[in-house]
Amino acid sequence: MSISLRLLADATSGGADFIAVFISEKYGKDAWNYIFTGNCVILVLAASLFSLDKALYSVIFQFATTVALSSFYHRYQQKTLLIITSNPDEIYYLIRDKTRHDATAFKGVGMYRMAEKTLLYSVVAANEDASLTAAIKKIDPDAFINILKTEQIKGRFYKPPKD
Repeated sequence: MSISLRLLADATSGGADFIAVFISEKYGKDAWNYIFTGNCVILVLAASLFSLDKALYSVIFQFATTVALSSFYHRYQQKTLLIITSNPDEIYYLIRDKTRHDATAFKGVGMYRMAEKTLLYSVVAANEDASLTAAIKKIDPDAFINILKTEQIKGRFYKPPKD
């Protein structure tokens, strides 16, 4: 938890978390599992030199740290929002003003009621999706929102500057 709090404050302990943050920021991919694997390899080597019980405690610590980090630190992750709505302009301006991200609109017909609908496609930071979907539901309670985990983005994506 302390490492997660440190990363949320844009700080680092200077260890492997620094390498994982660098890889995640540069390539937009989750690197925590790679760091865990590398740490385990080092710990297996240490176990062969020292004792197995001390290495196993370290493996447990590394595993707990990796799970905590991948659960709480999402700065580098993105989510794709597919929003079907009757109020595309209001929702677009909400997305733009709240997140500084853009959206693309696709016109269509909702087949159940045969009503004209708009599909808004937008990619936002993973830590923005919960508050954004709540605000969208206030504008259009009937909006249908599909949230997808985005693996990788190529192109322009706004990232707030670090202080």
